[in-house]
Amino acid sequence: MAGASTYAICTVLSAVAIRHVIDNAIAPRFDDGDVGVGAVTASMVLLTAIGLTRAVGVVVRRTFAGVTEWRSAGSFATSVVRRICEQPAWWLRSRSTGDVISRMTVDAEAAVSMLAPLPFASSVIVLLVFASIGMMLTDLVLGSIGVLVIPLLAWVNLMYQRKVDSLFAEAQDHLGNLSSAVHESFEAVTVVKAFGAEEREARRLSAVAERLRDARMETVRHRSMFEALLDLVPSGAIVLLLFVGSLRVGDGAMTVGELGGFVYLFTLLSLPLRIIGYALSELPHSRAGLAHIDAFLADQPFEPMKPKPCGGVGVEISGLRVTHPGQDGPTLDIENLNVAAGARLAVVGETGSGKSTLVAVLAGIVQFEGDVRVGARGVAPVFQETFLFGTSLRENLLFGLTRNPTEIRAALDIAGASEFVDQLADGIETIVGERGVGLSGGQRQRLALARALLAGRDVLVLDDTTSALDPETETLVMSNLLSQLGGSTLIVIASRPSTVAMIDDVVFLAAGRVVDRGSHDELLTRCARYAELMESYESDRRAG
Repeated sequence: MAGASTYAICTVLSAVAIRHVIDNAIAPRFDDGDVGVGAVTASMVLLTAIGLTRAVGVVVRRTFAGVTEWRSAGSFATSVVRRICEQPAWWLRSRSTGDVISRMTVDAEAAVSMLAPLPFASSVIVLLVFASIGMMLTDLVLGSIGVLVIPLLAWVNLMYQRKVDSLFAEAQDHLGNLSSAVHESFEAVTVVKAFGAEEREARRLSAVAERLRDARMETVRHRSMFEALLDLVPSGAIVLLLFVGSLRVGDGAMTVGELGGFVYLFTLLSLPLRIIGYALSELPHSRAGLAHIDAFLADQPFEPMKPKPCGGVGVEISGLRVTHPGQDGPTLDIENLNVAAGARLAVVGETGSGKSTLVAVLAGIVQFEGDVRVGARGVAPVFQETFLFGTSLRENLLFGLTRNPTEIRAALDIAGASEFVDQLADGIETIVGERGVGLSGGQRQRLALARALLAGRDVLVLDDTTSALDPETETLVMSNLLSQLGGSTLIVIASRPSTVAMIDDVVFLAAGRVVDRGSHDELLTRCARYAELMESYESDRRAG
């Protein structure tokens, strides 16, 4: 603000300097044919001093305005990230990833877009006050014309702001939607290509982009009209000032230097007046971005719906209900389900029976009703769809934890991953690529299992984690888990009869409820529905 004010004052003084140069150096040279060295030197010193001071003001203004703008953008983005980190996992699952990312990037940048021109636009007030006084003191008639132009430009700015405010908000909404759609499409690029749905995705993204384009085009149309008016009003005023001023000079009411300084000052005012317009034109854009961020931050952190850690417990479930949005009945409805600490349990059920929902409850990533207790050190889930970051195997395994090489090797051995890790070019330091693209599905599953083992939790939950493994490797991995997991509780969502048969305790789910519980052989004997499901799994395996 200080740099901008310095610039404003020097702008007014530069008009005074121009008048001095014309009246004391240029006019005498034309009138008398000669001009003194002192007059020329004084004019040069005056212009140079004002110019250098003005330049310093510009540098200071732009430097600190830029620092303010990007620090503010960083502050907004940090606030959004902090709020995201405060929210439970189930809340994140209910939000589009692209929408959340756009709040940190697109909206944060939009919210600060008017901060850079703000010091300059604010200092224009100083400039207008001093310039108005200077113009009125120079010549009352010309000063009145110049001063009347200012409210005319202010009126044009006000009309523009009112018109485009809603247009910018609409365009910002469409930009967020496009960001969400593009991110979603990139996330599912392999699925899109596998099903040959490129054209469908292209049409879907094109429709979103066209809505954004239409909103932006409407905004640009109004802005172009606004820019034209901002050019027309000052230019027309300058022509009028020159015409009236020439008459005033002819009448002897003012000197040529006074007219030159007056027109020069008004010409300099044109750019600052446009800066006000630019700041106001960015205001709707900033307000739209800030409104999105404010709405996002207004969502207070939700209470985490995680299972309660409890010492000496494996898993204890009482009165559990999970109902997904849009469903009439609960996806999961379990009155009681207890698993002793250190026990092994297999959960079996048809598609849609609630198996994965049960895993999500234990992992704390869905909302639920009821009481769920787990071991004191919590749950380590291993999902069917594994996720690996585009970094080294070590970083993917440890997630910031500190583990010695012996512990890492033991986890890889149990997960059946040591052999293929040793065969990689850089071993455990190998960069796996985004989402582990350089590894097979079975390799990714085994690494995810090793990662869960290294987490050191009391309960390990596998959601059909070995589905991508061949039967021999799956048997090896399950044998390792059953014999080497120690005192940790193991819950396995399984579909292969050979895997289920390895575990003594089996729970059969149907329609979100516990239908029966016992050993694999017991359920085959007394539960026809379970036996039928196992037979269908075995038939599918033989057919495959």
